[in-house]
Amino acid sequence: MKKKLILFDWGNIVEAHTTGYSCRDAWNDLFHTCGYTGKEDIFRSLGKYHLSSIKNDKEFKKVYTHVAKEFNFTTTYKEFVKIYYEIFDKIDYYQDVADYEHSLKDKCSIGILSNLTIFDKERLDKQVDLSKYDYVFLSFELGLRKPDKQIYEEVQKQVPFASEDILFIDDRKDNIDSASSLGWNTYQITGLELDKIKERCNSFINDNDIHISLNNNKVPYIKKLTNNKIINLTGQTGSGKSTYALNNYNNDKYLIVDTDEILSDNRFNTSKGINKELGLYFRNKYTDLPNLSDDFDLIYKEIIDYCSKYKDKTIVIDCAQFHCIKDISLLKGTIIILRTSIDTCYNRAIERYKLNNPNYTEEELNNYKERKKAIYEWYKQTNNFIDNIEIL
Repeated sequence: MKKKLILFDWGNIVEAHTTGYSCRDAWNDLFHTCGYTGKEDIFRSLGKYHLSSIKNDKEFKKVYTHVAKEFNFTTTYKEFVKIYYEIFDKIDYYQDVADYEHSLKDKCSIGILSNLTIFDKERLDKQVDLSKYDYVFLSFELGLRKPDKQIYEEVQKQVPFASEDILFIDDRKDNIDSASSLGWNTYQITGLELDKIKERCNSFINDNDIHISLNNNKVPYIKKLTNNKIINLTGQTGSGKSTYALNNYNNDKYLIVDTDEILSDNRFNTSKGINKELGLYFRNKYTDLPNLSDDFDLIYKEIIDYCSKYKDKTIVIDCAQFHCIKDISLLKGTIIILRTSIDTCYNRAIERYKLNNPNYTEEELNNYKERKKAIYEWYKQTNNFIDNIEIL
């Protein structure tokens, strides 16, 4: 089985939305032919009707009555459908993009994930030849539509690929953001930039080494070092360490240690359980708290020694600074390195800042963005750490 999947949107990737006779032109012409005399941009006015998630003709006909009333149509439903096919069949499309998508079939699995009405599949098939795709996910057939998270979750259930092995290409940020939230690789682009699409696809297909990548998410790197009941969980800021720990180890068999909650005063003040215990332990023992960058080895040994009394539990140490270790032989148990792409980590960090600081100014946000760009250098240290782990 092929190891990776690339999913393409259709509109504005293959079918024209901004050049030649576009989808926007077709919607406006359709409505005016049906009797609408206003000047509103129809393309932007139909979102509330969710036409692309309507599953059959009977349901579409019901919605049509509301649309016809709002826009003063003079046509019957049957006439509307006939005009729809006639007008939309004129829409231009980018044959070179469709050809390129087909050319990837020997390198990976390919698929379509797009919002369509019940009248569009025939036109889609004419443009791209759906038989050449391994997977076809259309909103009206699923009864779901982008950017709702449920459509991506449904696709994930139906394909035999880990989220890190999927690349989704779409022209809209909201669609991309929803896909990214599931851990998919994503790329926001239009079909007018085929060279960039090719570059991104080639990067995704050929990126098979063990390192963290700038723009490709990968499955976690996992290596068992010793038989100790210890899980060392690391990755860049924004890689999803805390979420990974909660999803996999949030039960009585595990004790989750978060070094930020121990050593950061702000986080310590609201910490609980083992992190509060360890925070108090460090503050009682050290006048000046050790820091993770310079004193990682000391902190790691202290945590292991303190937690040794919890003999019936596996200790999970969540820390971004494992790459700061000086004596790698100190590591016990299993190492798990989240290989979330640096682009994803950076974007998550920015979104987290905005969420945690709702009253931020643009100047403050821009300053934070500049500081976080250092992640594009920091991750190289983690890749060096992976190299050192790999040879153990």
